[in-house]
Amino acid sequence: MDYIENRTRIYETYTEYLDRINTVDKKINWILNIFNGNKKDENIFYDDENFSLICDYKWKVDDPIKKIHLLALCKDLKLMTIRDLRKKDIDLLKNIYNKTSEIMLELFGVQKIKAYFHYYPTNYALHIHFVSYNPKHTYTCNKHDFFEVIKNLEENDLYYVENDIEVLIGENPKKNRVF
Repeated sequence: MDYIENRTRIYETYTEYLDRINTVDKKINWILNIFNGNKKDENIFYDDENFSLICDYKWKVDDPIKKIHLLALCKDLKLMTIRDLRKKDIDLLKNIYNKTSEIMLELFGVQKIKAYFHYYPTNYALHIHFVSYNPKHTYTCNKHDFFEVIKNLEENDLYYVENDIEVLIGENPKKNRVF
């Protein structure tokens, strides 16, 4: 039985998000350890006052470049998901994107990248996934394209408050997240 077939499509309101966010395990201790310098075994490619860029656990540095997968971890812990983003955060997001693009080109020679957010995320500290672009990748409703998020915020500061967000959830509550 395919896991995807056993998933339900729901539309979550902002009120439902606020109710859920107060009860969910945010799973950010490992992120705090990176920010505090207590986690030395992570592949940290960049770190400044706004974000840390690390290797996603799904990608090993010695894997082919075509499978590169990095995470930009936002240090503003008030930003937990795309629901918390506002127009004022666009400059921060663009800075993260531009710096990560430079690093991916400089370190790995990757020129075409795809950036996206998960919703629901695995960890409730805002982070952006950066992967080498592959036109064969599928992007489900749970992967929110970086530039689409920027466009939505530019058009409406409260886009992620005023709009329901489509999510896929499964039978296993631990898997009720984006893939």
